[in-house]
Amino acid sequence: MRCLNRNKVLFHYARYLSKQPVYEVDEYGNRLETGEYQTFYENPVPCKANISPASGATATELFGSIEGYDKIIMVDNPQCPIDEHSILWIDTSP
Repeated sequence: MRCLNRNKVLFHYARYLSKQPVYEVDEYGNRLETGEYQTFYENPVPCKANISPASGATATELFGSIEGYDKIIMVDNPQCPIDEHSILWIDTSP
């Protein structure tokens, strides 16, 4: 009952591929590491799942406000390839 097709919403995800260092060439032609990294992801893939409305709260602190909002995704496919390194596009297009 929780994963009815009429309740499913379209979203996109991209799986993590790799992280590679960024290099810079100096005036002598030497390749130097900048200390930054560039991450690479697969192409976005469409998927449908049940996504809850945003829930959370806003708290005012000494140096500003803290906003904590979460959405819960319920997928009925146990072989779903989404993990903690994936990028999700919910309520927007990639």
